[in-house]
Amino acid sequence: MAADDASLRAEGLLKRYGGRLALADAALTLRAGRIGGIIGPNGAGKSTLVGVLAGTVRPDDGRISLAGRDIAGLSQRARARRGLARGFQTPHIFASLTLREHITLCAPDGGWGWEAARLLGLTDALDRTCGTFSHGMRRLVEICHLAASRPAVLLLDEPAAGLTSFEMGQLGDALRWLRARCAVGVVEHNMGFLLKLVDEVTVLEAGRVIAHGPPAAITADAAVRRAYLGLSYAAD
Repeated sequence: MAADDASLRAEGLLKRYGGRLALADAALTLRAGRIGGIIGPNGAGKSTLVGVLAGTVRPDDGRISLAGRDIAGLSQRARARRGLARGFQTPHIFASLTLREHITLCAPDGGWGWEAARLLGLTDALDRTCGTFSHGMRRLVEICHLAASRPAVLLLDEPAAGLTSFEMGQLGDALRWLRARCAVGVVEHNMGFLLKLVDEVTVLEAGRVIAHGPPAAITADAAVRRAYLGLSYAAD
């Protein structure tokens, strides 16, 4: 699959909530073979952006295309059928189902779910009921569930939240494996995790994109430091 064949592009996104502007001419491009990070201070519009891309939030204006085809008017379900998978800040899983059932629910053959489970260290837990899992493990179950559908684009909202350092390492391995198969976009507050993982970063402030580029350039950008990273921030 060529990189452009599985890319998600959004331009000119505008979203207002009453008198508050949540997105203002926001833009994002995600390509297969790359992981894009999305950062910004609280209230910057990150989750709104993910919701607009996934179809759970209706924008007031803007263009969105998947593999070159306009999807701006499509429902969340229709976008999912075209290959756009989205994770949530609170994992959306079924407590009464096992991990194996979560994977086969998306694809009878398991899709990429089995390999994701291996990389996430969950192969011994395939037949455990997910209601018995810790919060961190539930996040990893959601990754397996999404990977099973063989998405063209995978959007994740704070996937490292609540994970141990060991689990974050496993998550990073799984996302790098998925990067070779689809476009990945990650909203994340854990900068140490994010900057070691992504190929490029988009920075939002007050709904606007104020910077975009590779991690090294973003961490050196004075405007980004003032808006989000803090003047004393240093990448490890």
